[in-house]
Amino acid sequence: MFDEKISRVATISNDVAGPFFGAVTPVDPKFHWQNHLLKYERKSVSQIPVVRPEESRPGLAWATGIISAVSLLLVLAGTGKVLKRVSLAVLIFAVPATVYFSGSFTALAWRNASPPDPQTAAGILRSMIENLNTVNLETTPTARKAELTPIVTAASLDDIAAEIERGLTIRTPGGSLAAATDIGSPELERLDPISEPGGFQTLVKWSVQAKGGHWGHAHIRAVTFRALIEIVPEAGQWKLNGLTVIEARDPNA
Repeated sequence: MFDEKISRVATISNDVAGPFFGAVTPVDPKFHWQNHLLKYERKSVSQIPVVRPEESRPGLAWATGIISAVSLLLVLAGTGKVLKRVSLAVLIFAVPATVYFSGSFTALAWRNASPPDPQTAAGILRSMIENLNTVNLETTPTARKAELTPIVTAASLDDIAAEIERGLTIRTPGGSLAAATDIGSPELERLDPISEPGGFQTLVKWSVQAKGGHWGHAHIRAVTFRALIEIVPEAGQWKLNGLTVIEARDPNA
């Protein structure tokens, strides 16, 4: 490998913690590799909980319900006027309290909920973008789809998996996957309500640093994405329901 012109040969070792770059020389011609995976934890997506007002307080609902029932009985069957008046006053307060603690008011309000405010929506989007970057570390379509399942609605799973492969996957000149790091804060250009209560659609832009290895050297580049994203609440979690990547470019170009 060495002659009068070549005195240094680049090396690279690739694993899920790498790539690791180095070189061999005539003085040190051995290729060394150290196992850094003794405590490796595989990254996986994390669900994004929907933060709502507490919907029900069963203990308090039972207590006020019993008070309501007793008060009603005393109003109907009581003999003293004072007792009936006191029972009626208690009943007037206990019945609405029972309905409130049962969660009926909160559930009714949520059925007509508007989308979150821009700051909350930006936080939800950042968590979702981090999840999508984790999905992109998977090397096969089947694995990517399996990783998407907890954070994507079932009806949109196939379409979103295909769109991620088309628009969000970053590859090096050699074709290997690049890992996206240093995610910038999402910039919401638009935030619109949708027919799904509490859900929203947004036109958003964000930047990442992409790093990957190719033929013994590292490729590092910045990429800015712009996408139309739809997110809905489902079973207490925020889920991706639509994704269209409009643009992926070098921000310095």
